[in-house]
Amino acid sequence: MFDCWTEASQFLIKTTSALFEVQMQCEENYRMQVTDNIKDYIMQNIGGDLSLVAIANRTNYNPSYISRLFKRLEHINLSEYIVKARLAKAKELLLNGNMNINEVAAEIGFDSPQYFATVFRKHVGLSPNQYRLDHLT
Repeated sequence: MFDCWTEASQFLIKTTSALFEVQMQCEENYRMQVTDNIKDYIMQNIGGDLSLVAIANRTNYNPSYISRLFKRLEHINLSEYIVKARLAKAKELLLNGNMNINEVAAEIGFDSPQYFATVFRKHVGLSPNQYRLDHLT
């Protein structure tokens, strides 16, 4: 098949490189699937316990693994992602629902409406009520 050992070794080197590339791509696809599973879980359980341990238990991954992986692939800490997801849902509920601020806070997993308002104001720049008033008119 080959005229000399040099050709054979070059063929093996190219083949090995191609196999490693395929393996690395498969691993990267798997990692992306893990983060997609985590994001799906967060969106489906936005009002529930979204602690790192709870997410790890529900998705069958090690907590430190998912924390590092999520940060590396999404370029945001998992806890920051959760806050942003909750606030996005809060904005939706504030504008589309007939819920009061206390109900919105409970719906997205905040035990305290006051803490919800503090977090909302910190990230959005407005109180939840002011956000509703500014965007509904």
